[in-house]
Amino acid sequence: MKPLYLVLPFLLVLISAVFAETISDSSDKKIMLSLKKMTKDYPLRVMSFNIRFNNPDDGFNAWPHRKKMVQSMILFHQADLIGVQESLDEQMDNLSILLPGHRSIGVGRDNGAKKGEYCGIFYNFNRLNLLEHNTIWLSETPEKPGPGWDASLSRIVTWAKFQDIYTDQIFFHFNTHFDHRGEIARQKSAELILSTITKLNTGRKPVLVTGDFNARPDSI
Repeated sequence: MKPLYLVLPFLLVLISAVFAETISDSSDKKIMLSLKKMTKDYPLRVMSFNIRFNNPDDGFNAWPHRKKMVQSMILFHQADLIGVQESLDEQMDNLSILLPGHRSIGVGRDNGAKKGEYCGIFYNFNRLNLLEHNTIWLSETPEKPGPGWDASLSRIVTWAKFQDIYTDQIFFHFNTHFDHRGEIARQKSAELILSTITKLNTGRKPVLVTGDFNARPDSI
């Protein structure tokens, strides 16, 4: 249970690097200046958290025994935006109760409804307005449930478009969980997410990407 707590400017450095070849210098500069002001005056607290699926075989570490600790961790960091991985439907429901100041979006990866793990997004509804959201599968057929390439399991990315109530800034948040075995699938998943961002983000708004990438820091 290792949450990754990130302040917005650091995430933006990563996204800026990804888009170095697709965004013009002037546009990139405009985005960064806008976000610099936003994060200075109204810091947006973002967390990526693989909460581990509820596995009864985990014994004392099973979800019923640690859900309050997950709640405490999120509240301690005062996270406005949380991308969770491995969450089952019952865990999404539990967190919705434990985090009354947040709303959630997401679907199960097995059927696009409630079956299987979610890449759920929880957001502070007093800070953020949800404008759009969707989930796609990391595969050759993104609109249909199922694994892609050499992945051992179905994998998804859930995205949302928000407007910050404090600043009026519009931005995107993508939350995902890459396959733990398929090396080709991880590479192709990254490419699919990037192409999806490019397609959706015609206004060149800031983009946040959170997730469990099942990769070492030196794998890039």
